[in-house]
Amino acid sequence: MTQLINTTGIPTVNILSKYSAGKFRFVVKTRLGMSIVDGRDFENPRLIQNPESILTGYQKGTLHTVEFQPEGSD
Repeated sequence: MTQLINTTGIPTVNILSKYSAGKFRFVVKTRLGMSIVDGRDFENPRLIQNPESILTGYQKGTLHTVEFQPEGSD
């Protein structure tokens, strides 16, 4: 991942390294419009450890927004 970022110049922020648990929610484009998809409980730890897997879980052009709620926050 570091090599990809360095060669393309994509600006990044490493927020997930501060947290060990939390929930994910995604806004995705579907045939019916925009939909909200909550991350499944068993996937959340994997997504925190491997955030690049968030992008690979959706087809190109469908993922609009990724939200992260740290454990214990509102």
